[in-house]
Order: sequence, then structure tokens, then C-alpha cells
Amino acid sequence: MISLPLLPLPYGAVLPAGMLRIEIVAFTLAVLTFLTSPSLRALRSAAVPILALLGVAILGLLQLLPLPASLASLLSPESAAVYRGTNTVLRLFGVQPQNLRISIAPSDTLQMVLLTVSDVALFTSSLLLLRLRSRRRLFVSVVMLGSLIHIIYGAIHDDPQERMHGAFVNPNHLAGYLEIALSVAFAILWREVLLSRARGEGIGDIGTRLEKRIPPLAAAAILWGAIAIGIGLTRSRGGIGAATITTAVLLTLGITQLLRGRRRRTVATALLATTAAVAFAAATAGHEFLVRFLSSDPREVGADTRLQLWKTSLIAWQHFPLFGSGLGSFREAFRPYQGRELEGLVEQAHSDPLQLLVTGGAVGAFLGILVFGSLLWKMGALWAENPRREDSAILLGGLGAALSLLLHGVAEFNFSIPAIPATLAIVLGCAFAAAGDDSIPIPIRQSGGARLAIVEAHSIPQRTSRVHDRAPDGLGLAKNV
Repeated sequence: MISLPLLPLPYGAVLPAGMLRIEIVAFTLAVLTFLTSPSLRALRSAAVPILALLGVAILGLLQLLPLPASLASLLSPESAAVYRGTNTVLRLFGVQPQNLRISIAPSDTLQMVLLTVSDVALFTSSLLLLRLRSRRRLFVSVVMLGSLIHIIYGAIHDDPQERMHGAFVNPNHLAGYLEIALSVAFAILWREVLLSRARGEGIGDIGTRLEKRIPPLAAAAILWGAIAIGIGLTRSRGGIGAATITTAVLLTLGITQLLRGRRRRTVATALLATTAAVAFAAATAGHEFLVRFLSSDPREVGADTRLQLWKTSLIAWQHFPLFGSGLGSFREAFRPYQGRELEGLVEQAHSDPLQLLVTGGAVGAFLGILVFGSLLWKMGALWAENPRREDSAILLGGLGAALSLLLHGVAEFNFSIPAIPATLAIVLGCAFAAAGDDSIPIPIRQSGGARLAIVEAHSIPQRTSRVHDRAPDGLGLAKNV
């Protein structure tokens, strides 16, 4: 986990050495985790997304299986036609014909299978290793430090007149990477919002209360603002738009929960802290990035070009409708249908859903929907039910990270950059770990009064804990049981 800031080096780990490093780290960490973990029951909370993501890897393996000609023609007629044409040419040169498969680029599909399994390994390892709050706090600190390092590196290394890309080739991908950190920073800010009232309780002097409450809130707001500035410097339309929508969604969810708990003073604190964070980012970055965001940039893929890419991608998918052309084989699947209006070699669809549809077919698209649908639904449910302020904030941050990349992925290919899904997998594992941490005392109401008592979760009978786990968390915790 400490090596997390190194994952994007170099170029977002798109080179073979970078992908190999992620796979070695992921599989080594998984082996050590599963050998030392006393119980795997914690994985049950994330069983659906884990199995769905493994399903994507299994689909890739099925695409690699040698098939009889009749079965290959039945499952993927276009793939069978590609192999028959290739084998005809190979025979002319006396080369041994290839076995028919669904994947038209087997080596690329194998690499995507390994990366997918490595993401599963990182997610499950993070979920099991970060069940202690002290470890989660260290991990969050590493995420924040790593994101700031990448922003500083990009600011120093890149031409100030150009869009900042840092350790990535494409500025849009740096924005995608920072979107994960921005959601984690929002979790830190939200934690300080939820804890601000408790910090001032029992102190009579208003000046002392403010002194206890304001500095942590200000520090969290500045941290969020600094990462928001980094996204702004990339001038990524998709990144800025996704980050803005996600922040609005997270703030709305948080305020709605506070209003249900009748914590109106905390709502005011949340609005003030968020406004201060946005104002800090805007005042520091100035209006230049907004002007460039709204203006056209000839170096980017234009709107008309993107539409043409998407239309042609749909045409390619129609030739590989059910099982796709093979994970990682978009370039080969797209090339036969590329029109004259699209110049150069097209390697990405500039849309994660469309790219999965072409390479994984309807089966792959269904599994992708199941992965993200189950992740968002489960994290939302766990967040709504979690009474611990710090842990619920981490869940909200994980929800935001997944939502932001999902929104940005509509018009970008962040999930084709290995460092980004690997980082997201670890952050989401941390969020699920916070939801399943039963070593932290939870607040329950005493039957004889309005004070809250601290009771160890494992000491509460199963039926009782289910009733009291939903006790409101905002009145402060009693120091004595």
C-alpha cells in the first residue's frame, strides 16, 4: 500500500514493465494477505462486485480457448472469419495455421485478464488489510501525499502554457487519477464536518470552541482545494465536469442524511466548509483554467471526431455482438471499419462503456454494469447504515471515487490506463473495510437517558446490534460506559 504513489510511473503504467510491476505487487500482496488473514468473511459484503469482476476475467479466458471451427463460427462468426483469412495467408508462406479463438488479439487479451485479476487481488487485499482504523488512516495519508506529489511533479515538470499531464501521457488521465484522490479528500473534509461539533462540546468559551473546530476544517478544505486545482490544471473537460457533478452528489447525500437526523447546525458547517474549499480552489487557480475549459482546444479529440469514433465503435460491436472481439483487442476490431474521416491509428474508443462493449460483447457489458452497479448500490447502503462518523465518511469517499470515474469514462478511457483502476480498487477496498470494521466501538442509546454509551460491537448480541447500529451519531460520545 505504501508504494501506491509509484503505480502511475511511468506514463500511468501503460508500458509492459509498468503492468508487470502492478501484477507482481498485486499477486504478492494477495498471497501474503490470504496466508495471514484469520478469516475471509469480510469479503462477503463485496461478494457481488468481486464475482462480477472475476467474471470479466473468466470471459477473457473463454475468449482465449482454442475452439473447433464449427463452434467458433457459432459463437463469433466474425472472429472465425478473421482466423480463416489469417490462416490462408500463413499457409502461403508455409507457416503453421493458428487455432481458432474468439479473441482476435490473444496476447492483448491475456494481458487484460492478468490486469483484471490483479485489480481483484488489490481490492480484496485492501479490504482485508485495512480493517483497522489506524491502517486506514495511514492509507488515506498515503493517498493524499501521493496525489500532492503528482500535482507538484506536474507543475514543475510540465510547460505552464500547456495542459498538465504529470506522470501520464494524457492530461485527461492525470485528471482521472486525481478524481480518486479528490473523493478521498472530500471524505476527510466530511469527517471534520461531522466531528466539528463534538470537538467544541464541554468548552464554555466560544473562542476556545472555535479554536478547536476551525483549524481541522480549514486544513481539510485546503487539501480538497489543492487537489481540485490539480484537476483544473489538466484542463480536462471530462475530469472537471465529473469532479464537479460528483462533489455536488456527495454533498447532497451528506446534507440529506444530516437533515434526516435533524442536525441543522452541522448542515451549516458542511455548507460553509465546502464553500470555503471551492473558494480556495477558485481564488488560487484563478479564472484562466475555466476560460480554457470552456474554449476549444485543437489538440484534443474534437466533439465531431468523438461522435464518429463512437458510431464506428457501434458498427464494430455489431460484428462481435455476444462475446466481443477479445479483451484488449479494440484496435484490431475497430480498424476494418475505420472510415477516411478518422485519420491515424485508433487504439481507444474514448468511452469505457463502448470499449468494453466492443471487446467483451453484450456479456462483457452486462458484467461491467453488474460490477459498478453493485459497487455503488452496496457502498450507498453501507454508508446509510453506518453510525460511525469517520467510517461513513470513507464510504462516501469511495462512492464518489467510483461515481466520478464512471462519469468521466463516458467520454474517456481511464480504465485502459492500468494505474487508475488499480488505485481505484485499493481505495474501494478501504471503503468496504471501514464498513466491516467490528473492532471500533459503536454508539447506542442508553435506555434511561439521552446520553450515548460506547459498547464493543462484538459484545452486543446479534439481534440487539442490528437494532442499535442505526443510532444517530451527533450528540457526542460518553467517556464512561
